[in-house]
Amino acid sequence: MKSIQLNDIQYRFWIDNLLRADNAYNVAYSFCIKGSLQVCTLKQSLELLTKEYEPFHATIQQKDMHPYFFIDNEYSNQFTLRECNEVLSDTEINSIIDQQAQIPFHLDQEYPCRFFLLKMPDRSILLTLFHHIVMDGLT
Repeated sequence: MKSIQLNDIQYRFWIDNLLRADNAYNVAYSFCIKGSLQVCTLKQSLELLTKEYEPFHATIQQKDMHPYFFIDNEYSNQFTLRECNEVLSDTEINSIIDQQAQIPFHLDQEYPCRFFLLKMPDRSILLTLFHHIVMDGLT
């Protein structure tokens, strides 16, 4: 299995994440998609995008006392679909999205990115969630 050693900034995020075990490093973006949506096509598109950047489909494990991204070539995105048959209010939508955005990452057990789709009859809300360790601008 291919591995990539964390850079200095990632190492600091990793150490802090071990000590805190909270959602302080979650980076969330949400998008409103109006009209009908082909969920399967969206999921495939997200998988193609994340496949290009190896740390997006890696867990962090220690090797020789140093943390490494261990790349999983047989991965599938962490994609959660929640379908609602009714139109939700903005308050209800924000509550659901906020709840999902607060879930901390367990970097030794899961990839540092996940996707959540709230699908309603009139629109869908896509939440993309990343751990800052893969959003540091240097990886």
